[in-house]
Amino acid sequence: MNDLSIHIVCSPGMFRDLLSSAVSRVGSTLKSQVSMDEPLEDVADSDCIIIHIPNSDEHSLAQLRTFREAHPNTPVTLLCSPGMEPLLHAQTEFWANAVIPDNKPLDLVMETLSVVSRGYSVMDTNMMKSVQVSGPSVDTDASNCSIGDDMTDLSKREVTVLKEIRVGRSNKEIARVLEISDSTVKVHMRSIFRKIGVRNRTEAAIWITSRCTGMGPTPLPY
Repeated sequence: MNDLSIHIVCSPGMFRDLLSSAVSRVGSTLKSQVSMDEPLEDVADSDCIIIHIPNSDEHSLAQLRTFREAHPNTPVTLLCSPGMEPLLHAQTEFWANAVIPDNKPLDLVMETLSVVSRGYSVMDTNMMKSVQVSGPSVDTDASNCSIGDDMTDLSKREVTVLKEIRVGRSNKEIARVLEISDSTVKVHMRSIFRKIGVRNRTEAAIWITSRCTGMGPTPLPY
């Protein structure tokens, strides 16, 4: 993982301590820790901000908007209570780079930050039909991803399906593009998850993105 500079916006307590430890464990720099009612200082566009929002009342959403207005170009990852993702996605779809339930493994959160820092958007929900992983606007063709040599256990078809997951296509869209049935896509998905050791589309998209070469970061449309 790159040496990222990270700001944590979270109420003091065990969860913030766990986030701080995770940042240190992956070799990134923790620039600041504040609560939602404190301002962030010394924030660069190349930094990453983690905001933990345990509830979705109007006051909390207003605070989120205030943070974005103060730091319009800095990637923001939201950690929320499970089940809040659809609401937050609807409220923040133009500027939140990632929405992740706070019961996910912290290693996955840190890996997501690495992806987000390169100009990608990860929307992970338990309620939506599909997880959205959006790449740079110039890279909408899954075939543009050049894969390294660490995917030899995957068949050519599975690699193709994995690339389609990376650009955010749903099972139906993958089936249409590859001219196969939805059920065949599901079979490939189960096999891919097992072979690369992930549990869902988000982790698969992060896995493939971290192994793709030749993809430069592009600003996201906030």
